[in-house]
Amino acid sequence: MLALLLAFVLVAAACGDDDEEAAPQAPAEEPAEEPAEEPMEEPAEEPAEEPMEEPAEEPAEEPMEEPAEEPAEEPMEEPAEDMPVDLASVCPNPVVIQTDWFPQATHGLWYQLIDHANAAVDTNSASYSGPAVADPNLTIEIRGGGPLTGFQQEYSLLHADRDILLATTNLDAVISASAAFPTVGVFVPYDKHPQNFMWDPATHDISTIEDIRDSGATVLVSSNAVYAEALGAIGKLDPGQIDYSWDFSPARFVGEGGAIVQQGFATNSEYQYENSIEQWGREVSTMLVHDAGYPNYRTVQVHPDSVTEAADCLSLFVPLVQQAVVDFLANPGPALRITEHLSAEYSSPVPLSPEENEYATSQMTAVNLVGNGANDVLGDYEEDRVQAMIDITVPIFLGQGSDTVNPDVTAGDLYTNQFIDDSIGL
Repeated sequence: MLALLLAFVLVAAACGDDDEEAAPQAPAEEPAEEPAEEPMEEPAEEPAEEPMEEPAEEPAEEPMEEPAEEPAEEPMEEPAEDMPVDLASVCPNPVVIQTDWFPQATHGLWYQLIDHANAAVDTNSASYSGPAVADPNLTIEIRGGGPLTGFQQEYSLLHADRDILLATTNLDAVISASAAFPTVGVFVPYDKHPQNFMWDPATHDISTIEDIRDSGATVLVSSNAVYAEALGAIGKLDPGQIDYSWDFSPARFVGEGGAIVQQGFATNSEYQYENSIEQWGREVSTMLVHDAGYPNYRTVQVHPDSVTEAADCLSLFVPLVQQAVVDFLANPGPALRITEHLSAEYSSPVPLSPEENEYATSQMTAVNLVGNGANDVLGDYEEDRVQAMIDITVPIFLGQGSDTVNPDVTAGDLYTNQFIDDSIGL
């Protein structure tokens, strides 16, 4: 029974990564935002008045020097930190965020945005909503996904329900639906995708993806593991060693004594096999699929129309999300406690434990899931990387007979960095 329950929670890994490739189903959109201009007005007023009165009596030089120094610095810092952002005047209310699974640590950044003291849970719609910390006049609503939406794909929900502004999904899934349900990425919460391979280090001496290939071991993955097919196509794996029959149960890995290599997820697989799956209960080793040669993105998408219609909103909201990642990593506790509470409220078959959540959060930095990428900016897209994913996946989708992929899709169709604040990084 335990194995079955754990098998279900492992679906999170594949759903977050692979299920997105399934044929699309339906749609959504959203709002617009404005700046931090009100906060900027205070600094402009105070400095200009105090210095102006003293100069009337004393030398016009002494006062002129003081204002130049003090006002310019003190007022400029306070607004950046303490002044609220006027989201309510430019964003749809509520701002709806569609996630891809039961609440979990990888969604912590979203829960970081809400004032939990005044939030509410709706178990019927599997949603959690409350006032934005940045602007109490705006409500943020976070919706559960995966089983909680009948496994409807996030890109299709952006078209089906235009109340949704932002949805989390995978870049390869976005490419797979680029003709039927086009969406545009506005933020990358993880520089490296958490999908991984796992094996028994007592059985296999593996350091690289080529070692997996040369071992001849069966590589057990889910039926829609596009990344495995891609790695076989580029020679990183032997296509003949890939078995697409994994049912998310640990039974085969355990039953074969670790002889096989299996699909996993960096934020939970190691913890579960070493601590929760009693039949195994020992160390496993892992390798990120990203590091094996498949540079997929976890990505936050919007409906194409939202890029213009909600531009003012996104200009303010996306930087808040960037900062939420920084703040979550610095103090994850409050958001993690909310995800644990909600996973139980939404009747997850394997409710989150504080121990597993803490492990997941530590993994985000331990294996560099979260990072600035090629520059000092958190959350922006790299054009070459997006193009590489197009080059890898489009031939696979077309070879599968897909009619939902755009064979001529370009990197510029799939993302924009226009809402990213270049000053925010780790």
